[in-house]
Amino acid sequence: MRILDRADAPSAPSERYVRPPQQERSRQSMERILDAGAGLLADGGWSTFTVEGVSRQAGVATASIYQRFGSKEGLFGAIHDRHLIDFAHAVDDAFDLAVLPSAPPADGVREVITRLGELFETHGELGGVCMLNSHRVPEHGAYGAYVMAAVKDAVVAALLHYLPEDAGVRRSLGREDRAAICYRMAHSTYADYATFHRAPEQRREVGWDTLRREVAAACSAYLLSAPL
Repeated sequence: MRILDRADAPSAPSERYVRPPQQERSRQSMERILDAGAGLLADGGWSTFTVEGVSRQAGVATASIYQRFGSKEGLFGAIHDRHLIDFAHAVDDAFDLAVLPSAPPADGVREVITRLGELFETHGELGGVCMLNSHRVPEHGAYGAYVMAAVKDAVVAALLHYLPEDAGVRRSLGREDRAAICYRMAHSTYADYATFHRAPEQRREVGWDTLRREVAAACSAYLLSAPL
């Protein structure tokens, strides 16, 4: 079942305070606002994210933005929620067990970790800004925690899809625990890179392709190498 279709899936907090558009023109205007805000956040972080800047980028009056979202924080909360929804849908599509390719264990593990890296390359910069500023909208925290826990479950299930049943034999940790550790290693590496790779003091020479390849190889070695 898809992440946001589960019985325990909470509603996005912004649904409680953002007035939904009723007409197509209003829906298009709202999407322009959210797109403009997401772009400013991803490009420059919180300091460049202003209602006035979003207004200029989206071609929508400042008063209309305040009327719909209430405040800068309310607009950020709506962007935060939309990012999580988009990320959840992308994870559902990438790690659907029914469509994962048939492959030997090592190739399968690398495929899963590579796909996770591709998602972070696409969604990670905005996700990093949302994570760093989530304290500004604390009521959205539980929603983010639910989505990211479900993302972990989906990736771990995909890893287990390729991991042999006897892969945990003679190890102190079983298959599920080691798949979860593998996810955490990949997630933390990709999230850190997506969040900070533009910062001059942390600029990396390595690109996304190299990073994905190295992380995928490390995870495959960890999961499938002989017990220590």
